[in-house]
Amino acid sequence: MAMLLIPNEEEIKVKYVIENWFNARFKILSTLQYESNIENYIFSEKDFLKEKLYIQLEIENRKKQPFDYKFHEFNYELIYRGITFKNHICYVILFENHYIYFNFIKNYCSITQNLKHEIILYKKGTDWFIKTDNYTNNNKRFIEDLLERFKDIDKVKSFIIEDKKLNDYYLENKNQNYHHSLRNYKYYYYNASAAVNYAIKYAMIPNVKQFKDYTNLGGDCTNFISQCLYAGGLPKDYVDPYTWYWDSDTHRANWTGVNDLYTYLVNNNSSSSHNFGVYAYSSNHGTVSLGHVVQLSDSKGVWYHSMIIVQEIERSSNDTVQDYLVAQHSDNGIYPLSSKMGKKRYIHIDGYYK
Repeated sequence: MAMLLIPNEEEIKVKYVIENWFNARFKILSTLQYESNIENYIFSEKDFLKEKLYIQLEIENRKKQPFDYKFHEFNYELIYRGITFKNHICYVILFENHYIYFNFIKNYCSITQNLKHEIILYKKGTDWFIKTDNYTNNNKRFIEDLLERFKDIDKVKSFIIEDKKLNDYYLENKNQNYHHSLRNYKYYYYNASAAVNYAIKYAMIPNVKQFKDYTNLGGDCTNFISQCLYAGGLPKDYVDPYTWYWDSDTHRANWTGVNDLYTYLVNNNSSSSHNFGVYAYSSNHGTVSLGHVVQLSDSKGVWYHSMIIVQEIERSSNDTVQDYLVAQHSDNGIYPLSSKMGKKRYIHIDGYYK
């Protein structure tokens, strides 16, 4: 008669599979070479199609950058929050922390903390295999949007590898004159250092003592960026027609929405107006700096994600910045900007009237 395994022994087997799955994935991204042994931990090839496509396109996207995106060094840890067995199915919730040094920026660490994974494993015979691994990732979302749009894997690959639509999105600031009532406000320069310090401090763990965390309510990325701007000195702005503030869930304006924040930042003032609140304008990759804002669009052109620049990490021979580290929420962490798929728009934060 076969001997039944106690739950602890099953947990050990489940963790073994998950940890080998993570080891294989990190090795692939570390070398930028796909290795089929990662498929040994998957329940079926059909279940793995999207994840395999994501990994392969992540490799292609990094290879086409002008930098060496192989890992110089990396570490990661998995924090298990729940393992539940139901017949031949296992449900796992864990949080991933990882620390990566890329070859092209060996002195800077790209950090992710508290990345939530919801993993389902199926048992086949005496062994466990991963059926799904659900987690938040900007590039993964971008690829899934492309799949929904094209319904064809080859077209998605072509779009990622060859299409110029992934180029940065440049906007000219038209510096229009707006019709706020003119008042004698004093002008202050934005404290980019204070904004960056706040961003680094709270990039991984939200500041829930002062603000609400919207991670499970549609996303926390723009809420986090607004907090950083506020830490950099921007005053809450209750003066119509362009307002920006957060006092509570029911008393807020243009604080948590990607396009809402953009509209406020670039429209509140022009070069010739002196309205209460921020003076900012649309910019480009070559002219933004620390503490400035970058936003991402998906494959449909919908602007969905906000980030803040916290470090210059690569300069060319003519002293032009080639890449930046950005801090973000909703996939909390600090990442090289060039690793992000999708069009980008840049917002230069200059100062504010108060």
